[in-house]
Amino acid sequence: MVQVEDQTEYTVTTTDATPTTLVSIAVTTNQAITMDGDIIAATSTFSAAIGGNFLATARRAGGGLTLVGSPVINLNEDSGGVPDFNVVVSGNNLIVQVTGEVATTYNWKATVHVVTV
Repeated sequence: MVQVEDQTEYTVTTTDATPTTLVSIAVTTNQAITMDGDIIAATSTFSAAIGGNFLATARRAGGGLTLVGSPVINLNEDSGGVPDFNVVVSGNNLIVQVTGEVATTYNWKATVHVVTV
């Protein structure tokens, strides 16, 4: 049986350059997951923006969650700093992390699609 979930929207605000969780999907034992999505963020003044998409696959057997290959990340940004996003594993969760800029407010939004088996 394959479970297909609808797209879900997530939002978060960053005010510094600390990686912040935007999306966290728990993966149970004996499950594999593919997660893809589109991300957009802009400063509170709309003087800079970042956007793009990602695709990541992970699996969990009896132990912890493991990435399958490397996440595919495509991004465009026009900031004077280095805002960024990435997909990582933390414990048994597949996580989309976003990183803004020091002393700058970014409003982030992602539309995410998940398929598990």
